[in-house]
Amino acid sequence: MSYQRLTSLRNEADNAVARAEEAEAKIKKLEQEILTKDQDIQSYQHRLANAETNLEKAEEKLNDVKGVRDEHESSKTTNEGLQRKILLLEEELDSAEKNLKETVERCVHTADRTFSPPVSRSSCGASIQAPSDGSEGRALRAPGAYP
Repeated sequence: MSYQRLTSLRNEADNAVARAEEAEAKIKKLEQEILTKDQDIQSYQHRLANAETNLEKAEEKLNDVKGVRDEHESSKTTNEGLQRKILLLEEELDSAEKNLKETVERCVHTADRTFSPPVSRSSCGASIQAPSDGSEGRALRAPGAYP
């Protein structure tokens, strides 16, 4: 073999070794980047898992708050309905008391004219008893003489 050929082969070998070393360095660098990217991925997966857990907790709290809100709205509606019912019952009570007062006044007035001797004005506040003949009856009270 000739010296040129040998030099040429040596140069080719040196170039091949240089390319191989360069390729190995590049592979090592890429493997390091892959390792870094894998660590980043694990970190992101961990953060994602934490975020999903926090989201689930937040959704549970939201559902609890919605339940409390719905319960509040229901209670509020019930309360409003009961307030209206109370007002109606109070009006009905006022009307019944007025009717009772008028009825008692008529009874007292009628009793004043019916019984002898006439009942004086000073005794209008007293109870008027039903006849004592054993028949059932209730004592009538004058207005303002309610128990």
